[in-house]
Amino acid sequence: MMYIWLSAYIADTAGYVFAKSGILHYTITPAMVPSDIPIKLNTKSFEGIVPALYKAYPDMPINLAVNNTAPMTANVTETLITGAIPGTVHVLVQQPNGTVVEAFVLGALIHVNATAGTHTTNNKVYVSAKATYMYTDLQLISSNIGTFNVAVLDIAVNALATLGVIPFINSYTVPGIEIPMVDGVALLNPTLQMGPGYVMIATDFNYS
Repeated sequence: MMYIWLSAYIADTAGYVFAKSGILHYTITPAMVPSDIPIKLNTKSFEGIVPALYKAYPDMPINLAVNNTAPMTANVTETLITGAIPGTVHVLVQQPNGTVVEAFVLGALIHVNATAGTHTTNNKVYVSAKATYMYTDLQLISSNIGTFNVAVLDIAVNALATLGVIPFINSYTVPGIEIPMVDGVALLNPTLQMGPGYVMIATDFNYS
C-alpha cells in the first residue's frame, strides 16, 4: 500500500497559474442561458431590479464579462474543497447599432464548493475536482447609470454566474492533474480521503 499526500498549496498554486495566464476571464452571453431560466440576459429582465439600466438601454441584450483579479485561495475539509476567487463582473450592453457599452462594474468575491476524486485513464491516475455550488459577494465599483442597491442583484447574478461559470471551471478541473510516477510503477485501486488542509490517496501499486 502506498499513501500520497497533497496539501491545499497545490490548489493555491493552480489558482495562481490560472490567474496569471488569463484563463479565468470568461464572458456569459444571452445564448448561454437555458430557455427554461426565467432570468434572461436582456435589460428587460432587469427592469424591476435595476430600473435605471432598462431606462438607459431599453430591451437590449447583455453580456457578463467575469474577470479574475487575484489568485484563488483554497481550503480543504473532510468533505469539501472550498475556494475564494476575487474578481469583477462587467455588465456590457449590446446596442442596436452594434456597439457595446459598459453599464456598470461589480466587484465579486466568488465562493466555490467542490468535491474531489480520482479516475484512471490509459493506466494513468488523475486527481480531479468538480465544482458543485457557487455564490458571490457583490459590491458596486463603478456605474454609468447612477448608483443603486447592489443587494437586489444577488439572486440574478448568482443564478447566471452559476450557469455560466461552474461549467467553465469544471472544464479545467474535472480532467484532473496526473499523479506523476516513476517508470515501471502502476497505481492500482486508488481511493481518496480528505482532511483539514490535505488530500490523501491510498493506493496499491505494481512495479515491473
